[in-house]
Amino acid sequence: MFLLYTAVRDAGWDGIVLTNMVPYLPEMAPAADGGMEGMYSAAPFYVPNFTDLEEGSWGRGWYEMYVASHGEEPAAQSVVGYVMADLLVKGLESAGRDLTVEKLVAGIEGIDHYEDPFGGPSLSFSPEKHVAGNSLNLYQVVEWRWKTIAKELPY
Repeated sequence: MFLLYTAVRDAGWDGIVLTNMVPYLPEMAPAADGGMEGMYSAAPFYVPNFTDLEEGSWGRGWYEMYVASHGEEPAAQSVVGYVMADLLVKGLESAGRDLTVEKLVAGIEGIDHYEDPFGGPSLSFSPEKHVAGNSLNLYQVVEWRWKTIAKELPY
């Protein structure tokens, strides 16, 4: 993505460039020695800058446990994976003992307004709604970092 973005900027295009969630990665913002400045991305999740989080907060604690356990910084996929696993656990808990496919589906469909512990948009399911998200956050690269521009934009 950074090649495409820097190429359109080098060609003189100064309009808005809005991407899908794929480039919304911590590594993308400082890419091309600041050449990503101004790029927008819309994503249904949020990846905090963990070192900016307050000492003792849930997010900072999760970050410290992750680094201690894995010896590296958590990737965006680690954050999304945590949320997906947490949703599955909530569905399993709701399904109860003597698990069946039907009970698990009902347990997941009963999740309403799940609050992403990392700060992403809330997620809900129902028998008629199997796509969890109702909204996206809008981000922009500002000073080599992703900055949240707008939260919970409906789609």
